[in-house]
Amino acid sequence: MVACLIDVRCLQDPAYAERGIGRHARALLEHARHYLPGMRLVGLADPARPALPPSVRALIDDTRGSAYTGALTQPCCHVQLSPMTHDPLFVARLLHHPSIPSATVVYDFIPFDQPGHYLAKPATRIDYDIALRWLARHQLFLPISADAAGRLHALLGVSGNRVVTTGAPLTRAFEDIPPGERRHVLVVGGADPRKNPEIAVRAHAMSCAMQSAGIPIVITGDYGADWLANQRAVAADLGGDPFLVQAPGHVTEPELMALYTHALCVVAPSLAEGFSLPVVEAMAAGSPVLASDIPAHRELVEGTLFPPGDGEGLARLLDQVGDPVWRADALARQSLMWPRFRAQAVAERFWNAVRRLAPRSAPQTLVARARVALLTPLPPDRSGVADYSAATCKELGKRVELHVFTPTKPPQRPHGAASVQPLSALPLLSTGFDRTVSILGNSVFHLDILRLMLRYGGAAIMHDGRMLDLYAGHVGHEKTVRMAEIELGRPLRPHEIWHWLAGDIPAGALILAEIAAAAEPLMMHSKASISEIDRRYGVHAKHLSFSLHRIFSEADLSLAARQQARARLNVGPNEVVLASFGYVHPTKAPLDCVWALDLLRGWNINARLHFVGAPLMPMEPLERLIEDLGLTDRVSIFGDFVDEGLYRDHLVGADVGLQLRTSGIGSMSGALSDCVAAGLPTVTSQDLAEGLDAPGYVRAIANNPSPILVAEAAIALLDRRDTS
Repeated sequence: MVACLIDVRCLQDPAYAERGIGRHARALLEHARHYLPGMRLVGLADPARPALPPSVRALIDDTRGSAYTGALTQPCCHVQLSPMTHDPLFVARLLHHPSIPSATVVYDFIPFDQPGHYLAKPATRIDYDIALRWLARHQLFLPISADAAGRLHALLGVSGNRVVTTGAPLTRAFEDIPPGERRHVLVVGGADPRKNPEIAVRAHAMSCAMQSAGIPIVITGDYGADWLANQRAVAADLGGDPFLVQAPGHVTEPELMALYTHALCVVAPSLAEGFSLPVVEAMAAGSPVLASDIPAHRELVEGTLFPPGDGEGLARLLDQVGDPVWRADALARQSLMWPRFRAQAVAERFWNAVRRLAPRSAPQTLVARARVALLTPLPPDRSGVADYSAATCKELGKRVELHVFTPTKPPQRPHGAASVQPLSALPLLSTGFDRTVSILGNSVFHLDILRLMLRYGGAAIMHDGRMLDLYAGHVGHEKTVRMAEIELGRPLRPHEIWHWLAGDIPAGALILAEIAAAAEPLMMHSKASISEIDRRYGVHAKHLSFSLHRIFSEADLSLAARQQARARLNVGPNEVVLASFGYVHPTKAPLDCVWALDLLRGWNINARLHFVGAPLMPMEPLERLIEDLGLTDRVSIFGDFVDEGLYRDHLVGADVGLQLRTSGIGSMSGALSDCVAAGLPTVTSQDLAEGLDAPGYVRAIANNPSPILVAEAAIALLDRRDTS
């Protein structure tokens, strides 16, 4: 089955959804299934924007939150419904892809032709020029008028064989407007100065026929009281009745239809248009159209044109509107024009052209040696994930051509990487990589990677079972609260998130909804996390076993090596060393570890406790407890990031590891994997043990540990060591 990837962001945007662009897009979608039989219609919707209205969502088969192509295995084409109004980078990967042809609507080039009004700021001009360059990358252009098609050739050099002019569709309700009493002149205006309603007011004031018959002019659009007062003053100065000038403001579609029904004529005085729906709507309503002599109007109107600034010329036309012969002739000409723009006729031209463009074969498959982009922190960042990624690169680089993009400054180039480059959107926008993989964890090292992945998609490997710390601390507290409330289906209690962060109570929300929705696929190390992701978000993540990335040889773990490590740590021959590895954080139960040490000392075990990692918490409560228990000389806190030599000495020289976690579901621990690799008997939380399929010399206790459980488990491991 062929997939048609349709950019529907204009229908998410309130600024466009109910305007001409949105009406055009919606009308096309309403007929898409009829003209694209057998195609799967997939809307590309920006997760950062309001959700698609249900009426629009019902017109397509599925939605995607990014234009990532690495996971696409079926034939695809791309349709852009509004190329100049939204960030082109959102769909850039599709426009680069050699196997995905792309078609785009083209509305107009009015900002280019009138830069003083629309592109006055340099940044706005640059954005428009960039959008033009992206526009030129499409293979098929579907302009709404012949004038827009001509400007395509003049500005971008687009050849005629790549262009199909479609027109713009009438809303279905306008196709069968019943006749009514004709009692006013109608101008369908708007806030944009190019709509030029002022010339219609002047002409109406100068028209003897309009003034003598007392026929009002009604101007729709968001015009305020001051504007209306000014226009009435202009009319009075020209000898007209100022109270015949009426401006009802914004009107609903039924109200607009009623205005067309009762219009003696419709004036379309615009200075520039890409198309002119009011002209076609008026024709369908059986109302003569008087239109400014601009290219878009010349395609639609014959015999009733006037120069845009010529009020006297328009006044002469208004004087003829009541002439039955003139009126009949104008309506006869118009009756042949408007049916071309029935919604179904426009959609037929549009989707038939798209269907001819659609490919019959799937996107290019992976070559024998795939090019993979890996977005990850690297050493020397003080992150366990950075170390793990460096070890991963060494093995992954044997199987693929691996290019690493990293926020680390400056990074150490890992073995196995063909290149290491600064983190950017490049690998997610370019089709130069067969796959992109973002490495995500619950720390600030991953913030920029997270933002790119959420925006542009791609595969993701999650190293944590929750993202609470990163979201609450760096993405935004209010957003984190909203996500948590949606996930839990209830309002959060005051300060509840802060209690989660402090480790006072287990975190109830994982804050993984955005990542689960954006990743293609999402890979996780914990089977418990995978089950929770499925239960909470309905996303089926893939299991990726957590591997041992610090390797120890027999020599590294020999008795001599152990004695040397203990000597470097100044550990006595009869001392028992308990070691907790990684950052000192409330979720690792450091207070419980100290209480457990006190219990062991009370049981006549000559134990000491080393926190082998930098603090990530206020240390005063921990230090006060140590002092109150008289353990100042029995507890070592290193106070900074521990270098590799000191870290490995503890893995080899310690007697028992303490790798606890209070955060619950799906937690993973690189430090626990290091303990496993070093053969260090370790007390750990049940969740961490399950995540690593830990061996027998790892003793699991409850996820909410108590000092007595920790101490008893440590005793059991020491007894086992002594008897083995």
